[in-house]
Amino acid sequence: MTDLKKNKAIIVFARLPVKGKVKTRLAKDFGSDFATSFYNVCAEYTFSEILKLEKIDIAPFLFCSEESEFEEVINWSENKFGYFSQKGSDLGERMLNAFKIIFDAGYRNIILVGTDSPDITIELMDNALTLLKKYKCVIGPSDDGGYYLIGFNSNVYDLFHGMEWSTDSVFSKTIERLKEEKLSYFVMEEMIDIDTKEDLKKWNNNYISALVHPVKIFLESNNLIYK
Repeated sequence: MTDLKKNKAIIVFARLPVKGKVKTRLAKDFGSDFATSFYNVCAEYTFSEILKLEKIDIAPFLFCSEESEFEEVINWSENKFGYFSQKGSDLGERMLNAFKIIFDAGYRNIILVGTDSPDITIELMDNALTLLKKYKCVIGPSDDGGYYLIGFNSNVYDLFHGMEWSTDSVFSKTIERLKEEKLSYFVMEEMIDIDTKEDLKKWNNNYISALVHPVKIFLESNNLIYK
């Protein structure tokens, strides 16, 4: 359960791993079963890293994409988050509303992540929240021109309205808006978002950590070891 006395919070956007609804671009090359299982592995890895933060007084919240799947998402994630449904007509409106809900609950340093970047770690998220002591906004760019993380302190600023989502200009346009609003910001390290076969190959060939990663194990179990 989340503790409203905590100052820091993390939001994760996730959807139930249902075949045909997740990682559809990966499914074109590897099939829906692979794509669904891959999404599940990535999401559960992300959940596990987020939940480590609770031990250092950072509250975790999960916003599910479909209200009809609310109870199933709670069961899937083992009822370890504070739960809400995403509200809004596009991704930007859904993110804005999620930040507003958690700010209204009393939190003052909040980051939001998705489940597409297997390199997100507890250390990275904790660092992002620490940076919010100095900057109004932190943002983590992804290699496809979007971002895997965004966070604010004290208040959410609408950097999302009218954005062309799922394009390679999302990150650059967000930076333009930050500059226009004269908001201090910090850009974190770039990471790979995995949505396609090419992304998968790139991530696998760039992963050099000595730690055993669940995504690596999954790829090996499916005989997908790129060189």
